[in-house]
Amino acid sequence: MKAILILAFALVGIAKIEGFPNYDPYEYSSDYDNYDGDDIAINEEEENEIRVDINFKNTGTTEIVDRGTTIKLPCYVDKFPENFVILWKRVRDDTIMALGEQVLTEQDRIKVEINRDGPNKGSTLVIPLAEENDAGQYVCEMANSEQKKLKHTVKIRDPPSITKTPSNGLYKAHKGDDVTLSCIGNGNPKPVITWTRMNKKLPDGREKLEAAEITFNRVTKHHAGTYVCTANNGFGQEVKEKIHLDVEFSPEVEVEEYFIHATEKNQVELVCLVHAHPQATVQWFKNSIELTDDDVKLERYGHKHTLTIPSVNHADYGNYTCRAKNVHGESAKNLEVSGLAGFANFKSAPRGNEPNSFVLEWTSESQTAVEEFELTWREENGNWEGFTVPAHEVNAINWAGKFAFTDLNPATRYEAKVSAKNQEGWSRLSPSFHFATFGAEPLTDTGSASISRSHLLVTALVILIAKLL
Repeated sequence: MKAILILAFALVGIAKIEGFPNYDPYEYSSDYDNYDGDDIAINEEEENEIRVDINFKNTGTTEIVDRGTTIKLPCYVDKFPENFVILWKRVRDDTIMALGEQVLTEQDRIKVEINRDGPNKGSTLVIPLAEENDAGQYVCEMANSEQKKLKHTVKIRDPPSITKTPSNGLYKAHKGDDVTLSCIGNGNPKPVITWTRMNKKLPDGREKLEAAEITFNRVTKHHAGTYVCTANNGFGQEVKEKIHLDVEFSPEVEVEEYFIHATEKNQVELVCLVHAHPQATVQWFKNSIELTDDDVKLERYGHKHTLTIPSVNHADYGNYTCRAKNVHGESAKNLEVSGLAGFANFKSAPRGNEPNSFVLEWTSESQTAVEEFELTWREENGNWEGFTVPAHEVNAINWAGKFAFTDLNPATRYEAKVSAKNQEGWSRLSPSFHFATFGAEPLTDTGSASISRSHLLVTALVILIAKLL
């Protein structure tokens, strides 16, 4: 029935335009029974009005419309005579949506605006509250003998949205786990997903990363933080979601100084830095005996834990331990409080410039005056020899020593250790200092026994000269 009604409307419009006065497709007239074949008389003025040339003023376009807004598709004509009709059709299902001012679709939100005057004469198809199903092609057609057409294309743009994993925005991981954070973008067109991290760069140093997923292998505490994924498809404002990565790990303990120099009646502070998640319980021990606030002053400032001895006496000297423990494990570092001098800090360059001599210089820190040093040395893999060296004051807590070796073998490696004596006694021997006479590479330079090619010829020449002398 609807199709018959549409056809009737079309015939009525065409009949009126083509000059059939008061034609009713359902009314029978006997006048036509007497038709004798003579031409119907049409005066010249009526013929000019009927055959007027009508053209579209605009062209078909592609309209990108945000979902929920209004679609307006214009068909403007240069002339709009009385009884002229424009038909609207949806191409997808070949549905006639409107004929003239009459809307034929069942969707009551659709309407047609007709303008017979002014520069924008014509018909405009209006579809409010645009939906995804409104996307497609639409044709406006002149309902006359020429049936000229104009086609519009509509694309519906959906705002971006994000489906994140985990959906609650919290990812709990343990140190060493592989972690994947996911933000799937939805919308039309498909949005671009960009990752950033709040208040800091991404773990690899980048400011941002374009991807639907971001994966970290063997996470550490440095991967923890709040990650932000942003979806943008050009529709209005971008959309953001947050995922917090929580990395749990056993305590990691660091100390600022392993050897703390102290003098009696002065204050001394021991510091250890503890990183752990969840937070660790920190204990201090002296010679395996736990210390409390009754014995010393214990404080915490974030990751920093301190033990303060307000006035050191001889009984306070000894080994201290900072131990941290949480549900994932424990860790500890040892510190020593001593009135002895600290390890020697060697100042000489390990590679010598002379074939038979080498000048060794060092300093040592001590709260009391260093009386003398003991220097122990040997040729590589040889026997140790030792002797004392005078100490010279550099400043209130630093003391220097110096010794010039002579009659050394050319192109040969050596090793030295130093201890210092103050009023508390002799300190422990320092770690070994490796050096070499000209022509050999010190062991500490490369960590191996290899000799550079540039020194091979020099070494051979030095040895030859030494033998000739």
